[in-house]
Amino acid sequence: MTTGVMLFSFNNEHTSYDRLTRRCIKHIKKYLQLPVTVVGDREFEGANNIIVRPTGGNKRQYLDAKGVVWYNLERSNAYDLSPYDTTILLDCDYFVMTDKLKELAKGCENILLHDKVFDIAEQNNLWDQRDATLPLVWATVVIFKKNPFVKSVFDLVKHIKKNYMHYKYLYRLKFATFRNDYAFAIALHQLYGPNNKAYRIPHPMMMMGYGAEVLNFDMNSLTYKWKNNYATLHQQDVHVFNKEFINES
Repeated sequence: MTTGVMLFSFNNEHTSYDRLTRRCIKHIKKYLQLPVTVVGDREFEGANNIIVRPTGGNKRQYLDAKGVVWYNLERSNAYDLSPYDTTILLDCDYFVMTDKLKELAKGCENILLHDKVFDIAEQNNLWDQRDATLPLVWATVVIFKKNPFVKSVFDLVKHIKKNYMHYKYLYRLKFATFRNDYAFAIALHQLYGPNNKAYRIPHPMMMMGYGAEVLNFDMNSLTYKWKNNYATLHQQDVHVFNKEFINES
């Protein structure tokens, strides 16, 4: 039985994912010690590379830029593309500094995602669930095992992607643009039912929102500033919203 990590990495006109992806791979190699497969339009050293061209993208506001195209529509193909029996699917701006995900993967029977987050900058504005009629999840980290049930999850995510406006109105989602978070939430709600949380990662995902400033980032820790407060995360996995910090460091 094989276990590995999968990343999707596509540049857009606003953000280069090259340094994010390379840094993400370094952390995976150090803390998880697992093979890495990158799906994208260019190759990365130290990874198995699956070269694909994005089939399309979504426009959304990012920082001060409006109408930025994000190539996030390929993530539903992770099940088909993964060469592993158990896959840890990560965003490129999620940096591991522990082996927690590896331990979760060992016990994964089907699929695992976060349904709660902890905002280290205490902004508490990372997730807008108002008016949504279902519990939402984050697709930043998706751990899954290859089996018929999990294939049905990804097949349903593909169906939701093709018919997103129908599901947007059905579940009263405020976000008009397709998001993998919403698609997985809908698929899990339909396949697991409203009360079964067997897919839930038991601890919240650590996140740093846009307003926090990264002051230092090494392989073991991240030091940041929020308003007049300074703090350091030491050996904690973290999802960093502001992707530009890596190109400025």
